[in-house]
Parts: sequence; structure tokens; C-alpha cells
Amino acid sequence: KPSFSEIASPSARNGFFALRRLSYILSCGKRCCNLLVLNPIGSLWVKFGNQNYHWINSELASISETIIHSHHDFDFGDENLLAAFGQVRHEKEKKLIIGDTNYSAVLIPPCINLQGKTIDILRRFTSARGKLIAMEPLPYLMDGRSGDYSYPLERLLYSRRTTILRGAQEDKLRQLELLLDKIVGDGIEIYA
Repeated sequence: KPSFSEIASPSARNGFFALRRLSYILSCGKRCCNLLVLNPIGSLWVKFGNQNYHWINSELASISETIIHSHHDFDFGDENLLAAFGQVRHEKEKKLIIGDTNYSAVLIPPCINLQGKTIDILRRFTSARGKLIAMEPLPYLMDGRSGDYSYPLERLLYSRRTTILRGAQEDKLRQLELLLDKIVGDGIEIYA
């Protein structure tokens, strides 16, 4: 039986070879993602059924679009997975490690709740001089509770190692884009 490349025109065959070489080159590389964006789903669970908290989804969508348009790669981080598998490296490069991925910066999007285990890992990350960015409105509940119980959350958010982005949504997104260029790098680059 003839193969597809045998019945294709010579120019199509050249395209197949180029695509095959490109696929090989890309498979030799390793994905490098330096930014972890915490998923604020826990905030929606805490306020389940309350329609006044849909702004969390729209803010997260705006943040995602801004990061993508500024050519930065990122992962969404689940708090349960972070608690189960998150580690902090205290060596030369300060990184938060989850599985095979190392993050040099963590973004807390606008939300109202964080889990206590997440706060503990982020505190260790900032103590190791990792970069933590938080966007207003800041979380005020820890494990769904407020008051004296949430003191570790306040200590994390208002430490000198946390950058808080304030202002109108457009201002926060502009600040985020500039900060990511400074902290994470110049964006996605492909080398061949």
C-alpha cells in the first residue's frame, strides 16, 4: 500500500519533513513555567449558593487573559494538591515545587478564603525569599473562618515579601503585567 507521503506532491512532502523535524525539536525541550496562579474555587465553596460572589470568576478570567496576552506561561494551582504535594526549596533558586514543576512566583487572585495548609506552604515559600503576589480584594477567611483564627493569613499577606496589587481592575492588571516581566521574565520564548 502506498503511504500518504508517496502520493502527496513534492512540496507537501517537504512540509511533512519540516513538521517532523519541528515535532522532534519540540519534544526534546522541557516546559518551563515559573508562575502558579492559585485557583479561588475554595472561596466559592465557602459562599456556596450566594450569587454575590460571581465576581471571583470574572476577575480570574481577566487575570488569565492578561497573563496570556503578556506572553507568560502559568499553571492554575489547586489548594488541595498544593497541600499534598507542595514543597519549598531553600537552595540558590527559591522555588515552590509541585511534582516536576518549579515555580518562582505565586499569584493569589482576588478571593475571600485560603486553606490553612496553603497559607503554611506559602509562608515557607516567602521565608525562602519566594515571590508572592496578591491582588485585592484580599482573602479574609482562613478555612472558612475569620477572627483570631485567621492571624496566619494576615501575617502572610502583610509581610514585606508579599506584593499587593491595589486599585481599579485595569490598574491592577497593568501592575501585574509589569511585575511579571520583572519577576518571572520576558515571557515565552522558543529556541531552535
